[in-house]
Amino acid sequence: MTKKILSFVLAIICLASMAAVGVSAAEDTTIYFEVPADWNNYNSVYCHIWVAGGDSLAAWQSKKEKCTKVEDGLYSYDISKVGGLEDGTYYGVIFSVDIGLQTYDALMSSKCYGDTLYCDGTIYENPQDSSKTAIAAFWKNQDKTEFGPVKQITSIGNVVGTCLPPGETDETLFAFFLIEWLDDARTYSGKEDQAIIDDICVALNLTSETADEIIKASGVEVDWKMPVDDKPATDDEPATDDEFELGDVNMDGKLNIRDATLIQKYLAKLAELNEQAMVLADYDLNTKVNIKDATAIQKKLAKID
Repeated sequence: MTKKILSFVLAIICLASMAAVGVSAAEDTTIYFEVPADWNNYNSVYCHIWVAGGDSLAAWQSKKEKCTKVEDGLYSYDISKVGGLEDGTYYGVIFSVDIGLQTYDALMSSKCYGDTLYCDGTIYENPQDSSKTAIAAFWKNQDKTEFGPVKQITSIGNVVGTCLPPGETDETLFAFFLIEWLDDARTYSGKEDQAIIDDICVALNLTSETADEIIKASGVEVDWKMPVDDKPATDDEPATDDEFELGDVNMDGKLNIRDATLIQKYLAKLAELNEQAMVLADYDLNTKVNIKDATAIQKKLAKID
């Protein structure tokens, strides 16, 4: 009888221990932040969290957002102070200090519990105000394409960040930029539409065909032409060679560094040139397209005889 009682007691103790472990694991809602070494003379560190595309969980730098010092330069924040994170939901997070410094928006979910945000010195342009900057923060143990700095196109057309919020795609980012920020980019970037859009396509890995479709769907009028090496084949009669200046390989009406670059890409088998572009690419008129043509264009642009 005594043995049965002891066995029963041991079983209860074992179950209680397992339950305690389960509760402990469930209550691990802490994240950490390594304060950049050049953030000096601050007194308090705060963690601001909001539902991606939604409301904040607490007021900015309120008592609920105050972090706990673990050691010099390392702070922790228990998210249970604001209710915790729902599984499968994405959140934004910013760490800040009481002297006006803060990190750039980072994306996270409950998968980031126990992980640490750190800054590697990467500085991003503020998406809404290009005169301001913010320091990027990355998770130590997460895929940067899923969690980390939020990908955005800034008001002057630069792409910053590494991961997209739920429901966003590179295509929707580009469409939003055209509608909301293209005029600002024209005014403040110092670039023309062609360069603005081409640079965004490269940064987002969008094909020119995709960009063209998005531009048409947006209804925004742009001074942009699809690069010749990306143009889809058509049955239309091609323009005659004498419509373009010799060396204008992308046939955008201008002789510039993009033409030399396109020749280099062709030689490296990274781009294709149609028959008309090949004629225009033979800048030194020796019936061959080679690196000498790209060099000759570069020398022409640099005004080197």
